[in-house]
Amino acid sequence: MINFLGYNFCKDKNCIDPIPVNIDGLNYTKIQNGNFNHLNIDSSTDKEYNADQTVVWNYSTILNANFNGNIIGGNINEIFSDVTALRVKRRKVDSFDWVFLFDVPINGLDDLTFNRFDMLNQNGVEYQYAIIPIVNNIEGTYAINTVESWFDGVFICDQETIFKFYAGVSYGETEAVQKTGIFEPLGSKYPIVVSNSVTGYKKGNITGKATSPELLETRILDRFQEKEFAESVIDFLNNKKAKLLKDWNGNVWLVMIVDSPKVSYSSDIGMGLMDISASWAEIGDYNSNEDLISTGIVSVASNEAVDSTETDSDLILKGTIIDDYDMILSTDTGEPYEIIFNGNFYV
Repeated sequence: MINFLGYNFCKDKNCIDPIPVNIDGLNYTKIQNGNFNHLNIDSSTDKEYNADQTVVWNYSTILNANFNGNIIGGNINEIFSDVTALRVKRRKVDSFDWVFLFDVPINGLDDLTFNRFDMLNQNGVEYQYAIIPIVNNIEGTYAINTVESWFDGVFICDQETIFKFYAGVSYGETEAVQKTGIFEPLGSKYPIVVSNSVTGYKKGNITGKATSPELLETRILDRFQEKEFAESVIDFLNNKKAKLLKDWNGNVWLVMIVDSPKVSYSSDIGMGLMDISASWAEIGDYNSNEDLISTGIVSVASNEAVDSTETDSDLILKGTIIDDYDMILSTDTGEPYEIIFNGNFYV
């Protein structure tokens, strides 16, 4: 009956207004067979029609396309004019704490496409990686992807450099250090053991044959190349910077090299390959955001706060779906994971 009588029987000025229609799940719009200068879609129903094509984005805006040489209907041009960086973090899927990896400065839309490497991952762990826009040092909405980490071999690395030991690798003895004092009072058969220190860390030794990636791939010995590679490993061990020592068994230690690396030559192949050994001491927790930053494994600008918890700010990215963002972590030969981000971040 309402189809014939309208909203009500009162015969007021709205009694013959069109009946409202509720459409759920609307996610596709098609326009054709015409010349179009502007298309605006808004979730608010209390706005009056405005022929002005200058529309300011707000929380209720769904799509705003001006057809200015493109069909982009999102707010990427407006929102990324204020974005100063994209922040990359990761965490284990069973953890709530994010670990900061690096910031990617954004000076233009071309910077939204970038490649970065995560060399600090642990083997056999499922991670969530997040890319977060930064506006005035405030984090925006997290774009999250889940990946599984795996690699072969033993690696020693920092955020920029990584070396792989694949042959002749051994750890020797690893010591779990604790500090105790033993007092032997007169008149007592047994001593008194006192432990008041919170000191607790590991230290050990690693030995491995320095084999370049080219030798592992081709199995052809280039003596000069192997000498140069071994020297680069020694220089890296001697650079007095914090490092990560990790292996395919899931072991990861945040360490410093604490002695002079030693070199022994393989006499069976005319001293063409070198075994390198060095002692290390653990200096922090590789899962700790604070330890990674304080030891210099990851770096962040002094005026930028790094929060390890997921937050939302007033930054909301909306728009038409052009392409899903890709966050691919690839490793077919035990190489460090490469984070490939294609900058359609506004889906």
